Amino acid sequence: MKDPYSTLGVTPQATEQEIKAAYKKLAKRYHPDVTGNSPEAAAKMQEINAAYDEIMHKKEGYDPFNSTNSNNNYSSEDIEFQAAYNYIRNHRFREALNALSGIQNKTAKYYYLTAVAYAGLNDLVNARTNAELAVRLEPNNFEYQSLLSHLANGRNAYQTRRYNYSPASSFGSVCLSLLMARLCCCFCL
Repeated sequence: MKDPYSTLGVTPQATEQEIKAAYKKLAKRYHPDVTGNSPEAAAKMQEINAAYDEIMHKKEGYDPFNSTNSNNNYSSEDIEFQAAYNYIRNHRFREALNALSGIQNKTAKYYYLTAVAYAGLNDLVNARTNAELAVRLEPNNFEYQSLLSHLANGRNAYQTRRYNYSPASSFGSVCLSLLMARLCCCFCL
């Protein structure tokens, strides 16, 4: 993500009033009602909104990385994904879904984590639907395919495969391992 301060044309030392004024000025210029729903203007407006939200969260003390560096590359979605992952890791699946609900850009990672959270709540219909969406968006992702296979076929899909998940494994592998530990008793009955 671009530096939010340069997007709005302000410095990191700008006051809230200066930030709001810069935002309003740009919003008047790029708003879809003014530009006739131009795709370029809509993209610019989305960038302006994201920059404004990021700056205001930092001003309000919501910078979870405790950084005063205006060049950090963490978006609000990165923060929400990390929060969802932490909730899943702690078996707090409803909170994970709540964190994911704030994400606007529905990526394969979003659908994967949503599927894991629903599976943790034993809502296997929603879990499978979201896993299918994740695989559709990233068909070559092994973790997404494995989750979908597990949800679609139950434990039989895993009896014929061997997995080596290490503590240093990928983000998805950790979620899948948590899901497997949580759901194995559901399919053993």
